[in-house]
Amino acid sequence: MGTLTDKELEQKYRGLVREPLAVHGILRVNHKPHPYMVGTRHVAYAANHCGGMLGREVCEKIPCAQPGCGASYDNHVSDHVLFVKAMRDCANKEVAAALFAIKEDMIADGLDGVAFVKSEFQIAPLEPEIRETIPEESGQ
Repeated sequence: MGTLTDKELEQKYRGLVREPLAVHGILRVNHKPHPYMVGTRHVAYAANHCGGMLGREVCEKIPCAQPGCGASYDNHVSDHVLFVKAMRDCANKEVAAALFAIKEDMIADGLDGVAFVKSEFQIAPLEPEIRETIPEESGQ
């Protein structure tokens, strides 16, 4: 998994994502059970053991501060998602090409997927002859 912050990842992908898409942002979504909560015990631990830095080390030592939770940091999961939007009317194959071009970078950076933000532009459906060549996934 990558070590870049979300802001650094966003800058990186602004340079990688190509037409007809543009980066809207990078967020963590689908939190289970909820976003990890930092509290006063975290601040005290950071002050006494980490030079005041509230980082991963603190979160791994002190359980979640959400009332009634107390679960470890590793038991709070979410999807790390790249949000993109269409910048002009385009065809599905253009969008697919732009996304496949960044697939390996996304895997290396630990991004779980892509979500589309609604825009004023349309992404045209696949033409029937192209649709027939795409295998359907079973069990969905």
